[in-house]
Amino acid sequence: MARRCRAADCTALGKRIVNGDFLKLRVDGVVTLEATALAQRLFKRGCDANDAEACWELAASLNDARQEAVLLEKSCKGGFAPGCAQLAMQLISGDGVKRNPGRAARLLQPLCEKGDGECCNSLGVLFATGDGVPRNKPRAIDAFSRACDVGDAMGCENVKRARAAP
Repeated sequence: MARRCRAADCTALGKRIVNGDFLKLRVDGVVTLEATALAQRLFKRGCDANDAEACWELAASLNDARQEAVLLEKSCKGGFAPGCAQLAMQLISGDGVKRNPGRAARLLQPLCEKGDGECCNSLGVLFATGDGVPRNKPRAIDAFSRACDVGDAMGCENVKRARAAP
């Protein structure tokens, strides 16, 4: 199957390998390096076939922030929300990419609107600090409130701070 899998099938098989679903690919409960390499090949095959989730999985398996950013860009363009969220975090930190918090805010906004608490909190921080976007206390409070509403503890703490700030 690994040699002829369709994109989604390659991704699913790669995830099963990473999760340790195949006993022969684990040693003392840990996925072996060979299994990890096989999963990466499957994710690459899926990503090359434009499976956005496969690109995200491949990025998550790497230790190279620049390569991760390229894959996250492809994942995000393919409409995979976790790929957009992770790309936004890298754009905020500058890890593997040129720092661009303004673009990060544009990626975070729709994710926040869909109820991603972490993305709402991060968006709120950008508005509260004016990092890459105009400083905007009402928008920061709105983003923090959305984060809190979906159970993000940091968002709850930040909305209290933002309301108390002058």
